[in-house]
Amino acid sequence: MTAKIGKYHIGKNILTLTNSFNIGDENITLENYDDWFNYLNTTDPSEVKSLNLKTCNLQTFLDQSASGTGLAFIVFTEAVIKMPGSQVWAVLFFVMLFSLGLSSMFGNLEGVLTPLLDLHMIPPWIPKEIFTGLICLTSFTVALIFTLGSGNYWLEIFNSYVGSMPLLIIAFFEIISVVYIYGINKFNDDIEWMSGRRPNIYWQATWRFISPLMLLVVFVAYVVVEAEKQPTYNAWNPDYVRKILQ
Repeated sequence: MTAKIGKYHIGKNILTLTNSFNIGDENITLENYDDWFNYLNTTDPSEVKSLNLKTCNLQTFLDQSASGTGLAFIVFTEAVIKMPGSQVWAVLFFVMLFSLGLSSMFGNLEGVLTPLLDLHMIPPWIPKEIFTGLICLTSFTVALIFTLGSGNYWLEIFNSYVGSMPLLIIAFFEIISVVYIYGINKFNDDIEWMSGRRPNIYWQATWRFISPLMLLVVFVAYVVVEAEKQPTYNAWNPDYVRKILQ
């Protein structure tokens, strides 16, 4: 593990030195990295010092990896292999990940299937089991994009944009639809009819004013922050990186 981390940091340092000193691609490799570093550090030490080159530090690498996919596949994996009976814990850990993904699928599936059934949009001659299988197959087919060479880019797009702002917008319009289009009084009557109690002043104020205002503020703040950012993305040269890590 430590050797891989060392290659990872040296690879990043090679890219940094190559770009900063206008050195031709593939001139600096793992084998001659130390010679190039000593030469550049002797000829231009101030420039090398300003580059903030990375060193091989396992603890720092694990701390920085403790987010996103790195949390499950780097940090926890490193912890599991150091535990007694690591093979058993490794199997249990990945079974847990599988169960977690499967349980999330139940909620997503019902979120699509239930409204379609309630609105009678599914022809009655199609069995529910068949339609459920078609939804699962469609979801599986869409998820195949994450296994492509560009899968990490798709994952970043879904992780950054699909699960945050769309849900915020949906929640905002749900509140507006219920409170100001359907009518808060009708909604209160429905709750009283189902539960026997009418919502108190706290819920009235929250539904009418607090929740819509907070969602609107978060949305505006998000748009302002994103508008000030310059759109960027990480571009990788897999052939060059592969040669560095060989």
